[in-house]
Amino acid sequence: MGYFNDGFDEIVIGASVMGSSTAYQLAKRGQKTLLLGQFDFTHHRGPSHGESRTIRAVYPEHYYYGLVNESYQMWKQAQIKVGFRVYFKTQQFDVGPVDAKSLRTIITTCQNVGYWRIKEVHDAKYSIGSDFPTFTSYRKPNTHGTPSLELPRLIKIAEHGGYAFDANKRPWGLGVTPTSLKLWIEERFRGMVYLNGSVLTQLCVHSMTPDEDFVIDFLGGEFGKDVAVGGGSSDHGFKMSPAIGRILTDVVLTGKARGVKLMHFRKQDLRRIPGGTLRT
Repeated sequence: MGYFNDGFDEIVIGASVMGSSTAYQLAKRGQKTLLLGQFDFTHHRGPSHGESRTIRAVYPEHYYYGLVNESYQMWKQAQIKVGFRVYFKTQQFDVGPVDAKSLRTIITTCQNVGYWRIKEVHDAKYSIGSDFPTFTSYRKPNTHGTPSLELPRLIKIAEHGGYAFDANKRPWGLGVTPTSLKLWIEERFRGMVYLNGSVLTQLCVHSMTPDEDFVIDFLGGEFGKDVAVGGGSSDHGFKMSPAIGRILTDVVLTGKARGVKLMHFRKQDLRRIPGGTLRT
């Protein structure tokens, strides 16, 4: 971003949710902005695809809390502008060992993706708008899930994990549900969902940094401060993308960001960043 030519004030390369949010913020501030994406907006080749996301403020790192709260408000503003609902408020339930770092954070500061069919008599209980929460378990297998929303009568349950792969040679097709996840679901949803396997399994791609913090910085070198870099969402950046777009816009236009310490997101040695992590 920040590269000038005769036609545009700013060019954003990468039309993921972070790039799109940045282009939107730049345009709001009067910048003639070009957004470039390798694929169409509905493709499944990157970390921005998928029908739903969980937004939660539980982080052991204190510097994410403000970004999440800001993004809450920006998602609400976005749905007013587009004219249809994109934000569904639910309760969040976290469970794990007493020494789990994220759970300790709650006390001090307050990828298999599978869709499992809900038994007919329990449809209402597990649907969005009921008392059923989004949830995260920090025990092994580390799992998270959401109520039934995008696919009727299907509850979304995923395992936090994956493996590195070459982004240019990514595998396609259905993922395989690990035995550990099947057992976890059977123990906790016995009698509530059909246990003969997930109805739908998706392969999810995530761009990971070594410490799983985002990268928000200037590219440097010959480009100096003419080009800013934002990325490395590391499987938790989607929910904060509205705020990240605002921060990147601040950085491009003023050289600094309001309300956030950029030292937590400085550019690292990009050669150490894996090409991606595949979660099923």
